[in-house]
Amino acid sequence: MKSFTLIELLLTIAIFLIIGSFSTPFLSRFLVSQNVSQTTNQIKSYLKKAQSYSLSGKSNSNWGVVIISGELILFKGNSYVNRDSSFNEKTLISQNVLITGFSEIVFNRVTGVPDKELMITVSNQGKTNQITVNNRGMVEQL
Repeated sequence: MKSFTLIELLLTIAIFLIIGSFSTPFLSRFLVSQNVSQTTNQIKSYLKKAQSYSLSGKSNSNWGVVIISGELILFKGNSYVNRDSSFNEKTLISQNVLITGFSEIVFNRVTGVPDKELMITVSNQGKTNQITVNNRGMVEQL
C-alpha cells in the first residue's frame, strides 16, 4: 500500500492556501458586481411593472414605486401616503448597496407617463449602474 508523506501533504495544503488567498479579491469583486446588478434589475423591473399596470388601467388606478426602509415597494394610488396598501408588492433591497436619486415615482393611468424624471444611481465599492426614467416613461439603464 502506497501513502503520502508528510512533506507531500503539507506542500499540497500550502498550494491550496496560496491559490485561495489570490482568488479571494476576485470573488469579492464578483459578489459586489452581482449585488449591484441584481439591485439595478429589481428597480428596473418594479418601474416597468408600475408603468405596465398604469398603462393597462389595472384596478382603474395610477401605480408607483418607492424605496422605504430597505424595501422596494410597488403601490397602487396617486402617492405612497394615499395608497391602497392591500395591493403593495415588496422586495428587500441589499443594505450593502447605496441608491441615490430615487424618490417616489407614480405613473399616470392609461398614458404611463411618470410624474417626474429620475436619474437613479446604484453603487457599491466602485461598481456603479445608472437607471433613467424620462418624461415619457422610458426606463433605461445607462
